[in-house]
Amino acid sequence: MTVRRTKPSVNKPSVNGVAWAKVRADLLGTGMAKNTELSDRANLLGRAVRSDDPSASGASIQAVQEQVDGVTVIMRNNMQQLLEREDALSSLAKKAEATTRSAGAFHIKARGARRGMQLELCKTNLLIAAAVLLSILLLLWWFGLIPDFLSGGDGDETMPPVVLAPPATSSSTRPGVL
Repeated sequence: MTVRRTKPSVNKPSVNGVAWAKVRADLLGTGMAKNTELSDRANLLGRAVRSDDPSASGASIQAVQEQVDGVTVIMRNNMQQLLEREDALSSLAKKAEATTRSAGAFHIKARGARRGMQLELCKTNLLIAAAVLLSILLLLWWFGLIPDFLSGGDGDETMPPVVLAPPATSSSTRPGVL
């Protein structure tokens, strides 16, 4: 009697988020059930069923039962590990979702902070430009390159008015001699 290895079916329903195809492929493809082990077990089962000797069949049945018990323990361990992995994956998925939400909130806050800093930089630049312009205007006024609009003059006067001294009262009548 030979054991045929079949291809895993993808259309099987999934259990605990893992397709039957993967479970069956793992069971058939790992060290748990290799071709030689399968053929040995099949031969033991075949001999146990065909044997007419009650002592031989009892020993064969006991050997097969021990193998079945060993495989059952391995299968239970595998299922336990499968459940633990599923729990770990669901925990990891929750953490990833929480990280995604916090990254979105961080992005929104960072964008607001960046806009605030750009506004502050714009205000600072405007203040610096106003101070430079005011200082340039003040220097131009100081050196007289712009007219004095505040004194009420018409701006055509470039020289201050000449003030004449009062006539000197002296004994001499000659002009220009004091």
